[in-house]
Amino acid sequence: RERWSISNDDVLELSKMAVAIEQHYGFPVDVEWAKDGDTGKLYIVQARPETVASRKKQSMKEEYKLLERGDVVTEGRAVGNKIG
Repeated sequence: RERWSISNDDVLELSKMAVAIEQHYGFPVDVEWAKDGDTGKLYIVQARPETVASRKKQSMKEEYKLLERGDVVTEGRAVGNKIG
């Protein structure tokens, strides 16, 4: 819980793989990956057309605010400013 699940080098390797896939197909892709627990090797296990982020209006900013609080059922980390 005190560290990220993959290293910065892993992120760079995955991003290079994703860019190569996008260049091959000619459109943005959503990539699923796996990391071998023994060797540490990264694998792309699925790539499909990305359907959410690339279709958003780039000039529009979305932000969500939490209006009520309830019991905490889980904790974790998030990236971005959306709830849900």
